[in-house]
Amino acid sequence: PDGTVNPNGGPKDGMIRTKADLEWVKAMIAEGHTFNNNLKTVQANAGSLWYGEMIMADANGDGKYGNDDDREFIGKSSTPKWIVGLNLFAEWKGIDLNMTWAGRLGSYHYINSRGVNYSILTSLNDALPADATSLYYSYDAVKAHEDYDNYDPAADPSANVNGKYPRLLSGSSSMVSNIFYLYNSSYLKLKTLQVGYTLPKKWVNPIKISNLRIFVSGENLLTIADRDFPGVDPELGGGINVYPIARMFSGGITITF
Repeated sequence: PDGTVNPNGGPKDGMIRTKADLEWVKAMIAEGHTFNNNLKTVQANAGSLWYGEMIMADANGDGKYGNDDDREFIGKSSTPKWIVGLNLFAEWKGIDLNMTWAGRLGSYHYINSRGVNYSILTSLNDALPADATSLYYSYDAVKAHEDYDNYDPAADPSANVNGKYPRLLSGSSSMVSNIFYLYNSSYLKLKTLQVGYTLPKKWVNPIKISNLRIFVSGENLLTIADRDFPGVDPELGGGINVYPIARMFSGGITITF
């Protein structure tokens, strides 16, 4: 390398979005740098760098961006730092309330698995969701574009240069481990809530009833979690192909003679 390319001049948010971003990648490769598991190709096919691709950092400064030597310990785990629980009970003039809160704090889960969040198409015949172009950057791996020198992502109706997620990859591609798909799975949940009313004894004693209580209850009524968590339920962690925890309601009458 002769130092004519600024190593810090690449995509600011780590994703190849513009022609200038792609030209920087090409120039860096010409200088001897590699990207994402020593990848050295820039062209519109599987297993190559292209618009919408994430560029990993060169953490150790060896000129290889995103190889195994750039891995860093981030101190985050699916094991929570704290598990919390709280049970509250109150009663006033025959009205009673009982609620249970539970949750965990400081847990993280990697969500990029098979299913709706998977970024690699196992089959090129897989159908894309209707809003794919609003979510993903640009070039879906099903479609072959022209050579990058003649390709303008801003002119392509299938491209969204401000998309939140990187381009979809084909089944033959691989992805470097990264924190892009790491989500905070901490949560606080109202697990149970029961409200009851015990009728005054002067109302029920004449009909030979010692105690009569009417109640309604619910389970899994409220979940407070990170707004960006994309999974089914943070309580289920990183699982996406799972049944959600049901929200249930019930009611009843308790009679004591």
